[in-house]
Parts: sequence; structure tokens; C-alpha cells
Amino acid sequence: MNTFFEKTKLNFTIFNTLIAWSLFLLPISLFSQVAFDNASGPVWTSTFSYTVSGTNTFLIVSTETGYPASDDVTGITYNGVAMTRLLTNARQRQDFLYYLVGPATGTHDIVISLNRTIDSQTTTVTSYNGVKQQTPPQYNACVAQTCAVTTTTNNAWLVGTSFSNAVYTQPSGQTARTATTCSQQNIDKGPITPAGSASLGMVGSSNWPLLYTLVLEPAPATYPTLTTQAVTNIAGTTATGNGNVTADGGATITERGVCWNTSTVPTTANNKAISSGTTGAFTSAITALSVNTLYYVRAYAINSAGISYGNEVTFTTFNIPSVTTQAVSNIAATTATGNGNVTANGGLSITERGVCWNTSATPTTANSKATSAGTTGAFTASMTGLSVGTLYYVRAYAINAAGISYGNEVTFTTLNLASITTLAVTSITATTAIGNGNVSADGGATITERGVCWNTSTAPTTGNNKATSAGTTGAFTASITGLTAGTLYYVRAYAVNSVGISYGIEVTFTTPTPAIVDWNKSNVQEITLATNRSFIFTNGKNGGNYTFIIKQNGSGGKAVSWPTNIKWSGITTPSLTTTPNETNIFKFVFDGVNYLETGRSLNIN
Repeated sequence: MNTFFEKTKLNFTIFNTLIAWSLFLLPISLFSQVAFDNASGPVWTSTFSYTVSGTNTFLIVSTETGYPASDDVTGITYNGVAMTRLLTNARQRQDFLYYLVGPATGTHDIVISLNRTIDSQTTTVTSYNGVKQQTPPQYNACVAQTCAVTTTTNNAWLVGTSFSNAVYTQPSGQTARTATTCSQQNIDKGPITPAGSASLGMVGSSNWPLLYTLVLEPAPATYPTLTTQAVTNIAGTTATGNGNVTADGGATITERGVCWNTSTVPTTANNKAISSGTTGAFTSAITALSVNTLYYVRAYAINSAGISYGNEVTFTTFNIPSVTTQAVSNIAATTATGNGNVTANGGLSITERGVCWNTSATPTTANSKATSAGTTGAFTASMTGLSVGTLYYVRAYAINAAGISYGNEVTFTTLNLASITTLAVTSITATTAIGNGNVSADGGATITERGVCWNTSTAPTTGNNKATSAGTTGAFTASITGLTAGTLYYVRAYAVNSVGISYGIEVTFTTPTPAIVDWNKSNVQEITLATNRSFIFTNGKNGGNYTFIIKQNGSGGKAVSWPTNIKWSGITTPSLTTTPNETNIFKFVFDGVNYLETGRSLNIN
């Protein structure tokens, strides 16, 4: 653990020369630099106030009394605490040097106790901070105008004082800080770097060239001091951590922030958020939290001494809303109504609610959504822009400051057109036929009409010709009428529901042209036979025998019959002769006996 402390400068001693030397005995990374704190003097009274600040402080009081050389000073106190005498020098005047380790900070009285009335008394006070707490401090004295000192580590301090207008000679190769003059003192504030020997020199009209070398070690680094404040800006997955580094421990803060965990005593090994800066108040963004969860938080700060943690605080993230999804209603081909219910707001205001949907599972608001005004309670939302006959996945959702919450998933399928097929047309005559279809599915909506439509051009619609058939689903027939003989027709079955009209596949048929049986022709007339062929007889004769010969296709078994109103003269029904296993040939034989009524037609099935 590494900590740095600030250095304080030393200003004191009148009539004598004092050198304060910081001696480093540990690696520099573990120490701060001693820092000058304050200087006061000369003071000619026995009681006066003085201010000490900083940490790891060290107070020195140098006082001088007049002739004769005797032990005039019996003690010195600061803030009522007795200081320790370091040395006494009795030359032409008496010089007393007292110190106090860790004096109270702030402004307090220094009281000098004398054992007699003296003609004069001059006192100078200096203080440092960042000084290692040691008793007594190391020192030496040199009765000369130069005094050699040796350091073992870098960043030591050198402080020199002299009487009157004596001049302090800066050690070679050292960097001086700004000198602080305390009346007759000249104080150098340069660190002695690097480690090694340096010679202090005082030149001038000094009658007392006694030099004091005082060794003040820098205080080892300590941990930073900091506190953890209450967490703010709490949401569902984020919050703001707050801390305050009240002291850097005498070393630069290299990192600070907050750490957190779901169990007590969190460390940076759990979760942490860094905040730039060194000392003072700071904030850190706490992210990636779980909703409705208790967290433990501590501020932390790191310097060369190590890591220090503040007190522990707790907070609980807010919860997301509670929401359920109800069944979709008012389902149509391209629209529907989503239904949800926000049962709890999670402790925060609801900022948005609605339903979201998609054609794949687990829809989110990034897919398609419809909002609904309000906060908690049941709600509806209009779903539009849907595709017909499509399966959709739906979830209700609600949003608060903690985040978004989704309800359970429901599904629905938009209504579709009816499913229908067109079957072959049957019972074809010259002017009529039977259309056939089958509604295999109503598309989820009631069939309001079904039938067949036809036209003499392809893709017939109900806008051309149609024949309806009662019912909804299943097979059906519809009578096609008003046809023209010998014409090709295109036919499609159709069905209508609330989604629209659906057409089956297209089939074709051709109405037959009536076969004309002309009695004036030869005895045998050959006529190509189609299914349901009509025959018209013309030029009828009196007398003679007339014979129909019907040749059938290879399967045979065709039924042939006269219309009931077709008879020979009298009440005799014409006789029919069929020839099996012939293809689509109708033969009429005239024997010249009687004749069939003209203008009649005959259907051969």
C-alpha cells in the first residue's frame, strides 16, 4: 500500500542558522514529500497564536533570550500541549529549539514559560505537514559556516536559516523552491535530489555560525479517506453512485469510483464504475443492474498506498411494470384489436403502454406496435396493416423509468378468403349446364354467397355471369343458363366472406351444336356425337322407315332415350338401335315409311 503526503516548509530561528533535512529511509513510492505549512515571526511576546494545517504535522519553535547565558525558557506549549526541547545553545545569547509531533490543526496559542524576567525574547515558529511521526527527530549541529549533510533517498528537504543578512548558498545541482522569508531567516524549500551529499553554506555578517541540521522524514503514505453517499437517480437497470474523497492520504489519487454487488461488502472485483478526478465529491454511473434488486454500494479510492473503501450504502432498483396480454379480438383480414392489462406500475409512472406483434415469436416494440393512452388497468390497441390469413404473435407491453415489460404471448390468425375449387361442368346442353364447386374452408369468416361464374373469355368473375348456390362450405351445384350453342365457356366457382371473394380454378366446356337430321339426305347420316348432343329434324317425310344407329365409345353402356314428346305418327315411339364400342358416331337411317316430327330435338346421353 502506497500513500503520499504533502510537504511543509520550515521557517524559524533568529541569530542562529537551522537546516532542516528530510531523510528518506524507505522507497520513494511509499512516501510523500514534506511540505511547508506555515511560518510566523519574529514575535517578541511570550504568548501568541499560530495556525497549523494539513496532516502528519510537525511544529518547531525557536526562541532566543538575551544575556546572560542561562536557562531562561522552562517550557513551551501549543494548544496546552507541552512541546519537547530539542537543543539549547548558549553562546552570546541563548537559543532554544522545541518541537511537537502532530500538533492540533487550526489556530491555537503558543505559550513560552520563562524562569525570570528577561530583557528581550525573540521567537520564530514554523510547521510542516507530511512529516513522519518520530520522537525525537534526528538532528546535528555544525559549528561552522558550512555543514555537510547526506541523504539516503530522494526528495529530502533542506532548510537553512541565518542571523541578519547572511545568505544561504543553494546546494549544487538542487532545485530550489520559492524561498519563504521569516524576518531574519532565509529558508530554502528545495528538495535534495538525488540522494547523496550536499553542503550547506551561510555567508554574511554572522557572529554565530552555528548550523543545525534537522532530519525530518516524510510520512509513509496512508490510504485515502472517503465517504459513500446515498445512491441517486435510481431506475430499473441504472443508478448514480456518489462518493467524496476527503483526503488523498498524501498521495495522488490514481483511481476513484464506486463498486457494487448484490451481497454485502462489495469490492472492485465485483462491479465498479470509475470517476475522473482526485479529491472531492464525485459521481459514477452504475449500469447493467437487474430490476427490483437490492444492491450494496461503496465508494473507493486508490493511491500508492492501496485502495480504500467508504462506508456501505444500499439501494433497490425500481421494478418494471407488471402486464398481461389478453386474447386478440375483432379479428379481420388486415386489422384486429389487441388487449392488455397493466396490473402494477413498478413504483414508477407508466410512460407508454400498448401491444406489439410480429409474424415470429417473442415480438417487441421494435417490430410493430400500437399504443394505448393511460397508465394502469385494462386497455385496447388497434392493430392495423396486417396480412390476410397470417399467424401473428402478440404481447402487451408497458414502460416506466425502470424499463419495458412484456406480457405473456398470445397468437391469432387474420381472416382469409374462402378456399374453393371448381369441378368439371356437367349436364351440358346447347343452352344450359350444371356448374360444380366445393368450398373446402370459409377462411374463418361466414360464407355469405357461393356459386359459379362464367364467360366466353378467360378468368370469368361475378361481374360477367353467375349462378348462386345456397349454403356455406362443402360441395355444391349451380345451374348455368342462357348459353349459346356451340360456344366455348370459361367457368370458375366462387365464394364470398367478409374478407372478400375467392375464385377457384378455371375449367372450360363447350355447348354442343344441335345435329340436324335432314330427311332429304341419304338413307344414312353420320353425325359426330358429343356429350348431350341435340338433334333437330327437318324435311320430314311421310312414309318410310327411319333408323337411328348410335355408335358408342370403347367403354360402352351409354343410355339413349327419346324425349317423351317425340313419337311416330300415332303413338308409336321410335325405336333406337345402339352399336357398342364405337366412338361418337350417330347414324340416322331413312327407310321411307313414316317420319319424325320436324322441329323436335333429341338428347343423346
